[in-house]
Amino acid sequence: MKLSIIIPVFNVEKYIAKCIDSIITQQIQPNDYEIIIVNDGSPDNSKNIIEEYKKKYPQIVFINQENQGVSVARNKGLDVAKGKYILFIDPDDAVHENSIHKILEVATTNDLDILYLSLELYDEANNYLYLYKKCGEEGTISNGIIHPRRTFPATLYKKETIGKIRFFKGITRGQDSVFNAMVQSVALKCSYCSIPYYKYLQRETSSRQFVGNDKAFKGCLIAIKELENYKNENFPEANNYVIDYFDKVKLIFLQRAIEWNIMPNLDKNRFIKVKLFLKENNLNSLATTISSKFKFFNTTYFQFYCYHYSLKIFYSILAFLSKTKRKLFN
Repeated sequence: MKLSIIIPVFNVEKYIAKCIDSIITQQIQPNDYEIIIVNDGSPDNSKNIIEEYKKKYPQIVFINQENQGVSVARNKGLDVAKGKYILFIDPDDAVHENSIHKILEVATTNDLDILYLSLELYDEANNYLYLYKKCGEEGTISNGIIHPRRTFPATLYKKETIGKIRFFKGITRGQDSVFNAMVQSVALKCSYCSIPYYKYLQRETSSRQFVGNDKAFKGCLIAIKELENYKNENFPEANNYVIDYFDKVKLIFLQRAIEWNIMPNLDKNRFIKVKLFLKENNLNSLATTISSKFKFFNTTYFQFYCYHYSLKIFYSILAFLSKTKRKLFN
């Protein structure tokens, strides 16, 4: 089988039919691919919609599970996948007409481990918004440590390259970032293809839901630790390129932990937890690097607090003066 398409489903009855339709109408023989749909305990009508499609299309593999999160759902799909290549598609997104066989041809012709694909953003009314920036130069093939990374689902993976790598359940946001970083680190041939392929639905979401969220905070630390463990296990004599490669991803999660869970209230307990976590995992260098963005993070909490609290007062005064000025001149 050439391809396995994995779709994790939760509470998407409004979108799932459009997603499946965009796949089953592709110019690819049913015996050459499978659509693995994992319903993660959806409380809506998603399960019934999927079951109706399964009756008509034998290439659909349907797995129904209790709600365990998107990571478990994707892992279930990976565990049963038979295809040489793997695509992940989110259930509220869709793909361009007759695009899949074209990208498969690019991947198989060049025997690629990872092929990054074009991604267009649309709003709820199906209005085109913009084309997301490309990930690498088209036609250029390089190993994973060197090639640019992108964590959106518009990525084709060789199943053999994925191997036993799986998504981590405890990471609230950014599971795909960790998964992608691990897989790409062992990929020998990565490239980018500009053929119109993925139609990403830009839904109304906000990172404010993660502010002060303890699960999100713990998830960031899990991501950093798992990336460090993976690097140590698979690259015991890592050179500077490998170290920089993994540090860039770890810094994404460290920044989120600070922005979401420390900066809003200058939380002392979480500040101490992060600093202790970094020390215990021999990652103090990350604290030094992140200090270019969050001043004094690599020093004591007292210095960190004094600096950022003073900034808050300063900006509050500026905002007050600006508001007063507008009132006076209006």
